[in-house]
Amino acid sequence: MLFQRCKVLLVQLCLFFFIVTLCITVTINFHPLYWYFVKHYDLAQSVGVTTLQLKTDYLKLLAYLNYPWVTDLKMSIPVSYNGMRHFEDVKCLFLVNYLVLLVTAFPAISYFLKLWRRREFWKLQNKIYGIAVVLFCLGCFMLLDFQRFFVYFHRILFNNNNWIFDPNLDPVINALPSTYFLACFGLFLSLFAGSLGAIFWLGKRQAKNN
Repeated sequence: MLFQRCKVLLVQLCLFFFIVTLCITVTINFHPLYWYFVKHYDLAQSVGVTTLQLKTDYLKLLAYLNYPWVTDLKMSIPVSYNGMRHFEDVKCLFLVNYLVLLVTAFPAISYFLKLWRRREFWKLQNKIYGIAVVLFCLGCFMLLDFQRFFVYFHRILFNNNNWIFDPNLDPVINALPSTYFLACFGLFLSLFAGSLGAIFWLGKRQAKNN
């Protein structure tokens, strides 16, 4: 009995981490969000390049962060030594995200299909309630004081201060304003909450029809 409970908990965690990493993957690769900021916030002008150059640099940065075989980052916008070390740290986080996504994909999808066939999504409802409370608190913290949230977020993920960019040494920071990162967090939370909401709705519908 204990083994079976642990097994169920493990596959539920796999499903949770799969959804989280999938939402992160969609968010960090959702180009239209950045294109919107480039157009409406005149980001190219803030770093002294053309819009085409900025979009090209953004795609180069994403390629560097996304692909293990891309080891050089050469952009028209200068990057300092500490700035480059920070991008290396971010690249590691990106790759860890993709690794977790791949490792959890099979057990998560298998468990999802099992719940679908047996009409047992209701089994996840209590856990979704708990996650929803955490998401609500996180969303409130972000909206009330995003700057403090952003600082805490970086202090948790990074063991150095390379993420603190000096605009004079790393003008690239002007092309990545805090409002853009707020929008990214908002997109992630929307995707994650939407995914959980869909599972919760399916569970409620199945419980009513059983």
